[in-house]
Amino acid sequence: MPIYWSILGVTAFLGVVSYYFPRPQLKLNTDNQQTTRLFFALLIFGYIIVICGLRGGIADTPVYVNHFNSLSNSFFDAFANIDTAEKGWGFWFLSGVFKSLISADAQVWLFAIAAVSGLCVMRALYKYSVDFPLTAFIFSATSTYIWMINGIRQFLVVAILFAFADWLFEKRTVRYIVLILLLSAVHNSVLVMIPVYFVVKFRPPWNKKILFFIVAILVCVFFADQFTDFFADATGYGDNMLKTGGSSFVRVVIAAVPCVLAFWKRRQIVRLDSPVMDICINMSVVTACFYLLASFTSGTYIGRIPIYFSMYSTLLLPWLLQKTFEKKERALLYALCIVCYVIYFMVDTSGYFYQSDVLGIPVC
Repeated sequence: MPIYWSILGVTAFLGVVSYYFPRPQLKLNTDNQQTTRLFFALLIFGYIIVICGLRGGIADTPVYVNHFNSLSNSFFDAFANIDTAEKGWGFWFLSGVFKSLISADAQVWLFAIAAVSGLCVMRALYKYSVDFPLTAFIFSATSTYIWMINGIRQFLVVAILFAFADWLFEKRTVRYIVLILLLSAVHNSVLVMIPVYFVVKFRPPWNKKILFFIVAILVCVFFADQFTDFFADATGYGDNMLKTGGSSFVRVVIAAVPCVLAFWKRRQIVRLDSPVMDICINMSVVTACFYLLASFTSGTYIGRIPIYFSMYSTLLLPWLLQKTFEKKERALLYALCIVCYVIYFMVDTSGYFYQSDVLGIPVC
């Protein structure tokens, strides 16, 4: 657990330092201009990538490493992975190509996956956040980076799709859906983003489609287990994901905070007229709904789906604090936000372990 505290500490420290060395401002007609230097963003995510990429045999890492080691070193044999892989054939095909052309060392492979995932997430956060240090802090405090250690195949898809958030915000429907279909070869849970895309793209926030979605989720709560079975069958996840609790109520509360603030300030939000943040608000509503549903299910599948949407809340909350509250209110809310997220971090990471042979860190 100390290593996870180091991630939060490094993120907070570099974030504070970055405020004192802001990026020179250009006279652009935009309220989303990034003030943080790219150097600090790379340092923050570089540290996260190193920690996640150089881990040892924790969580589901041994399963992935064993599968990677069983792959052939031949480039032509990589195509055989398409037929032999039970799921995620695209992931194992690319892994076979990596092993034959780049490195047969599983640690290098894990680091490469962590690097791609981390940099993809950083790209979107850096481009669209109005307060990157706070956004990075929320990313760390919610321990979202744990997905780069446990659940790497799904998070690789999440990160790549998030990196192309431009297509979502610009409503490039064909491109976005084609990308989703391609990524489904790596992890087919991404297919849930197709119907969600058609729900969240409409403005303004709290439109009839979003309200209908909320009602639909509430109905599903009353038939939670049946809905879970249908959802898992539809996306081919299988029974192996239906063994433990779906989600905690604490996650529901955390996910609901940006939604509540957005509803409270909805009139100001309409006046601000931000197409990007309107979609982020809709995504946050979807996140809260899925976490609510997951808290009533007996499986983990529904609980793993919200990661596709929750990334947008890390963009939304700093924007709400900066754009819809007065300066005095903002200072208090910033402090409250940090305290609450630190408490959540303490609770959420209490059972996490870390180990790295490369860094010489025993299980802790």
